[in-house]
This record gives sequence, structure tokens and C-alpha cells, in this order.
Amino acid sequence: MLTDRLNACLRLALVVILAAGLAACAKEVRKPVGQMDTPEHHLLMGLDLVDQDNLAAADKEFDLALQLNPKYGPAKAAKGLVTALKPDGDLDKALDQVDDGLSDAANDTEELTCLVLQIRTYTALARRGLVPADDLVDESEDAFEDGLKLDARSQALHFFQGEAYLQALDFAKAEPMYAKAKELGGRYTERADARWELMQKATRAAPGSLIGKKIVLVDRITRADIAGLLVEELNVRRFYDKTQTPVASTFAPPPAPSQMVEKDEVRKAVDIKGHPLRNDIELVIDLGVAGLEVNPDRTFTPDKPLTKAEVAFIFQDVIIRAKGDEALTTKFIGSESPFPDVRSDHPYFNAVMVCSTRGLVKADPATGLYHPADPVSGVDALLYIKELKTVLNPF
Repeated sequence: MLTDRLNACLRLALVVILAAGLAACAKEVRKPVGQMDTPEHHLLMGLDLVDQDNLAAADKEFDLALQLNPKYGPAKAAKGLVTALKPDGDLDKALDQVDDGLSDAANDTEELTCLVLQIRTYTALARRGLVPADDLVDESEDAFEDGLKLDARSQALHFFQGEAYLQALDFAKAEPMYAKAKELGGRYTERADARWELMQKATRAAPGSLIGKKIVLVDRITRADIAGLLVEELNVRRFYDKTQTPVASTFAPPPAPSQMVEKDEVRKAVDIKGHPLRNDIELVIDLGVAGLEVNPDRTFTPDKPLTKAEVAFIFQDVIIRAKGDEALTTKFIGSESPFPDVRSDHPYFNAVMVCSTRGLVKADPATGLYHPADPVSGVDALLYIKELKTVLNPF
């Protein structure tokens, strides 16, 4: 009898504990405040904040959605995207969050949203170098095919699959995705149009090297980027090797070893160790490409963005060395400038004229302005290099 009473007490205690646990869980579900306080609204707000690179605020929006509905799959998957986008975000955690979201998707609409977020998450991880390009393509294509079964006319599905292909440097597959996204219309139409134009430029530029393809993704080329393009897309060394300053015929004693070391050290940049384009940078330094010299403090500043005028100055030097015509250095000094925003006393005026008169690094045809201080995108730099190849073809 005593045993039966004890068992009954234990059962009662267990019921009380479970009830308390359920009550605690129930308290975690927040009641909505106003008509717009819905999981769906917070999801859209969060995704807008992701697009603005405000990850902390986006994460809070997704948390607000989950406070209203702890089983809301799209918010869970969206938190996975935030994790993937963070510089220190963990790969496994990001993918687990997306998988949890897919598992909790309550209907086709939520599942489709989670599949789009899965594509975006893999793309973000690939951008950080945590997922190989082949895996990105395989995983994103699987999600894309599943998404098509739910809604073949989803603009988001097509746009972000285009982003996955772009990150994998498969421009041929990316272009039709952006074209379809433009056709379908929706919130990503403007971005799809810009990406489609980028793909058109990339096709015209036809980069032949891996460096060239990667630079298509760059918004602003740097000193390191242009070094890579000159070496790997233009093979610039051929122009400098044949126009090196000849050795003096008169006898001169060799420099002392200490002097040789000092001169060699001055040519070395102290801030390119470990840089992925170090070999290209060192080559343009050794060749003496004007505009890409080592700075007085022995830095190269590889990640410094270049302006349009600075690119023209670098190209001027390549043209001079290819033709062996030093007179080009001052050919247009004293001439009247055809550009309202580039005075004839501008330090890069001659370079601007050398390039523009050859169809390189031209002014805006609509306004006639040159915009010398504007940054240069990666794809525009590739188009400039392609035009430079044509100009230098006889040489």
C-alpha cells in the first residue's frame, strides 16, 4: 500500500513538473502587438536588413518572428544565413539552422523561402572560402530544382541561383538566371537587371585567367588586382623585357655588397607577405611599371582602390614600353583638355589623353565627363585590358 502511495505521489509530481514546463514554454510565445507584428513581416524586415549588411538588426528581427512562432521555419533558416554572412560564423551551425528551418516549414510557401535561404547560405559560405565552388553548384542546384517544383515562377529562386553561379564563376549559367528573374518581375528586378548587365560585360571581356574571372566580382579594383590583370591577362612582361634600359658600354666597378642589398631591399614591399597576388605584385615591381612602384615607406598598399585616372597612368606606361616611345610621356602637355572635369594641368592629364585617344579608359559618352577620381569596377578593368590588348596587338 505504501508503495502504491509513493508511486501515486511520484506520478503527481511528474505531472506538476511537466505542467510547469509547458507553462514556461507557453510564456515564451510572445503575443503580437499590432497588425504588423507577425512572423512574416519580421522575416521581410530582417531580409531587407541583410541586404543592407546590418546583420545584428536582421538577427533581432528573426528573433522577433520566432518569439511569435518558435516553429517558424523561414526565420530559423534566415538565422542560418546571418551566421554564414558573419566573418566568424560557423559553417556547421549555419547549415544546421537552415536544415532546422526546412524541417519546420509548415507549407509550400515556407519551404520555398527556406530553399532560397539555403541557396543564399551556401553562396555566403562559398564567398568566405568555406565551401568549394563545386559543392556550391551541387547544393544550390538541388535546392533550386526542389524550389521549381513548388513555384517555377519564383523570382527570388532564379535570382539567388544566379548569385550562386556567379560566385562559382560560371557566367554562362548565371546570365539566364538573371534574365529569367528580370522577366518574372518582383522585388529583385533592379538587382537582377544590374547583374544581367554585369554578365554581358563579362562575356565581352572574356577573361582568360582565373584571376580575371574572380575580378569580375570586384566592385573596386585595387593595386593588387591591376597587377594580377597585367601579368595574367595581358602578359605585360613581354613589353618590358624588350625595352629594358641597355647596360652601359663603359666599364663601371660593381657596387659593394652592402649597396646591392640596400638597393634590392628598397624594391621589396613589406606588406604583401601572404597576399594571394604576391607573385604578380613582385613582378610588376621588378618590371618597374609606373604607377605600381613601392611607396617611400616600402609598402605597396595592395588593397588600395585605384581611380580611373590612376589606371590611365598605368596603361600609359605599358603603351610607352610596348612602343619604345618615351615621347608619349609628354606628348599632350600644353594641349587644351577636351574634358570639363580634367584640366590640362591635372597630374594625370597626359595619361588620360594617351589612353582616351586610343579608345582606352574613355569619358562618359553621354556627358563628356571623364570622372578621373571615380573607382573602377573589376569588369570595367577587364574590358580596358581587352581594349589594351587590341591597341598593343602589333607590338
